[in-house]
Order: sequence, then C-alpha cells, then structure tokens
Amino acid sequence: MGSKYDTLPFERGKTFADGNSSVIGSGKNEQLLGKKYTVPDTQHGFGEDVVLRVVMWNDATAHTTTARSKGMALNGSGTTGTAGAKCTAVVAAKGGVGKPIDDAYAAGVVIPQYDLFYVVEEGRCDVDTGTTGALTAGTAVAFASDGTIGVAPATGEFVLGLVDETISTAAADDDADKCILVAPGLTPGTA
Repeated sequence: MGSKYDTLPFERGKTFADGNSSVIGSGKNEQLLGKKYTVPDTQHGFGEDVVLRVVMWNDATAHTTTARSKGMALNGSGTTGTAGAKCTAVVAAKGGVGKPIDDAYAAGVVIPQYDLFYVVEEGRCDVDTGTTGALTAGTAVAFASDGTIGVAPATGEFVLGLVDETISTAAADDDADKCILVAPGLTPGTA
C-alpha cells in the first residue's frame, strides 16, 4: 500500500542544489516551480499535514535564512506555470502577497540565485512576529513591511492566515516566532 504523502524533490531544510551550483541556472528546474507537496508536519507535533510550495530565489544576491521564518514576496505573474513561484526579496509592503519560508530551514542556510526552496503554502508555520503588539489566537494577520507578521490586514490586503497562539505585548514576546495557520492561495482576502 502506497503512502498518502507526496515525495519531495529535495529534503526539507535544504535547497534543491544544496551547494552544487551545477544543477541550477536560468531556465533550469522550472518544471518544479510552483508545485505543491503535502507532507507530514514534522515541526509542530500535532500530527497534521503541511503543504509546501517550491519556489525559486531569482535575485543575484543570495538570500540567507534567519533564525525565524519571514515572508517571501512571490511574483504574481510570469511565464506559464511559474506565477507565485519566484521571489527576489522578503515581503516589503504591508499586506504584501507572499508565503513564509518553511520553518524546517535553520538560520544561516544560503539560497543562491536560481536555487529552489520551500515556502509553506498551507498549514502551521512559525513566523517572525517582529515587534508586534498583542494578537489573539484566531486573529487574521498579514505581513508587515519587513516580512514579519503581526499586522491586522486592511480590506483588500493579502491575509496570510490566523494566529495559532496568543501573542502578548510582553518584551519577551517581541521579535519572536509564533505559529501561524497559513491559509492556502495567493489571492488577497477580505479582512
């Protein structure tokens, strides 16, 4: 009997090239861009699934992951099949469209131009809250202008998902990561 889970094209927490630059380049691996994979959520211990989306880092300056997941700004258009599958920066506008980088990545992973990595399309993900104020579990959140979460989305802005646990205003909670229930899709929602 087969597994109900998809086979990932590369391991979570690593990039497609994993240091081997000969396997990446302009026009390479585009058949994987935007593909979604349902896998067990091994990060949060609830026995649930998470849906990962394969995206390409498309900027000449390599991206280095931080200790906490930030939102990756995804293109809304492009060649057929790559819409929402290439990024060049973290989300830089309040309510901007993006998905958080998979929280299976450790801090310091370098993602060079044209390399592929995962963002969380749907499911739980620990996301950097920046210096947000209090947020109650179940509250809708959007990205702030620095790729962190914690701002309430305005009408027409992209809604990342819902807060899974209450975030207090205590200093110890600031600039921490909090579990967000990432909503599927890349379409701006209604706040």
